[in-house]
Amino acid sequence: MARRPSVFVRHLSMEEGRKLQRVTRTAKYPVRLRRAAVVLMSGQGQAVRDITSLMQVSEDCVRDVIHAFNERGFAALDPEWSGGRSRTIGEAIRERICLIARTSPADWGITAFSTWSLARLREHLLDRGTVATVSRETLRRVLRDASVSWQATTTWKASTDPDFLAKMHRILDLYDHPPHNGRVICLDEFGPLNLVPRKAKAWRPAAPITGHLQPSARRDAHARRAGPGHREDPLPDPPPQTAPRVPRPAQSPPRPLARSKALPGHGQLLPASTRNWAADNDAELG
Repeated sequence: MARRPSVFVRHLSMEEGRKLQRVTRTAKYPVRLRRAAVVLMSGQGQAVRDITSLMQVSEDCVRDVIHAFNERGFAALDPEWSGGRSRTIGEAIRERICLIARTSPADWGITAFSTWSLARLREHLLDRGTVATVSRETLRRVLRDASVSWQATTTWKASTDPDFLAKMHRILDLYDHPPHNGRVICLDEFGPLNLVPRKAKAWRPAAPITGHLQPSARRDAHARRAGPGHREDPLPDPPPQTAPRVPRPAQSPPRPLARSKALPGHGQLLPASTRNWAADNDAELG
């Protein structure tokens, strides 16, 4: 069988030769480095068979590189990456995953936890049949591509009293316009100290979206009845002859406490409704 004719690269200028040398020293991808070395050796007059023995590649590969460089120049050195495996999760399912992640587990009847972790979200999606199989890393990428990030939530409380606004305006009006020769007694009740709002975490859109709160807000547990209750009734502008207010105890007593910010013995200044409340609830008046 006749020997195949040798193939050589076209004539290289000094600038192209220096550029090929730089590529062989600084190429990030091995494919680009090997192709530049093949072109450089061919430009130095080495035959295809000599190049294959040095580079440990086939003759067809060397000829393809040389022909491609003669046609397209340095663009032929760049690797042509394939697109990879096609997506197994479509756009509709991705939107569904992001929608479920932005909801609360309580919306799906789940009370064991209040926020979605990637593992819990994966189990929920598999149980509902939203996806046949999915990994936590895939969920993280889906949420990141949709700009859904792990954010802190805030808490808020609201009164269940239908007359709350009317009472609030009446109290504020008493502050602004106190009665002549009278006292404004301020009463405050609050429940267990563990009702202090604490921030939680949830999946929320990274950028503000119309109709969504940024950051997210959830209603706090304000109706809890367990634990000691407290009730204070500060008296503004105490008489000059009175001493400073009684110090607050270091620990909350096991029963409700109602005390005045004036000296002991001023409990008679409180209205009858407060005294009746103290008697019914076994509270002590200062």
